[in-house]
Amino acid sequence: MGSVDTELLSSLFLLPDTLAIEAVYPTKTHLTIQVACMLKSAVCPLCQHSSQRIHGSYGRTVADVPCGGRRVTLALTVRKFVCCTPDCPRQIFTERLSALVQSYARMTNRLSEVLQTLGFATCGEVGERLTPKLGMGASGPTLLRRMRAVSIPPPKSVRIVGIDDWAWKKGMTYGTILVDLERRCPIELLPDRSTKTVETWLRGHPE
Repeated sequence: MGSVDTELLSSLFLLPDTLAIEAVYPTKTHLTIQVACMLKSAVCPLCQHSSQRIHGSYGRTVADVPCGGRRVTLALTVRKFVCCTPDCPRQIFTERLSALVQSYARMTNRLSEVLQTLGFATCGEVGERLTPKLGMGASGPTLLRRMRAVSIPPPKSVRIVGIDDWAWKKGMTYGTILVDLERRCPIELLPDRSTKTVETWLRGHPE
């Protein structure tokens, strides 16, 4: 595969500028894309100093958004670097590709965002039935985890609040949900449904 081909593919798949496609292995239902970082150095996550001393590399596979109805897997070549700072306790570190995927994640950032959107638009069970038709594979619990990962900033003030209980585990463990009735959105999940817990929350919101 020539350099022009790899540059074209990188632009089509909207990869970060620091990453390059080295090879593509297509089948009727799947695309496997070999990807590597082009930077000559990496920054130690502990001391924040740059290093060009490569210690080695290893392969890592992550799921990406589908292409043409086919599932896409990125086969990443991830390098390990030697930290050159004498007093840094992290002697060996792995380069971070946070613009594409987070550390230890099994899917890209953009696939995670797609699954979050799909989960909120449907639900875990319906989304699980829909994802294969969209060229993705995700279980109901995976969709729920993506939805729970979304951080919602606490409201500065609430004028009208709705209170109800709900089941963490039906028949065994219950909590309390608080809803801003003006904005029509949940604002807090309390760990139980006791009066004392709700009273404590209300004292912190005198409005």
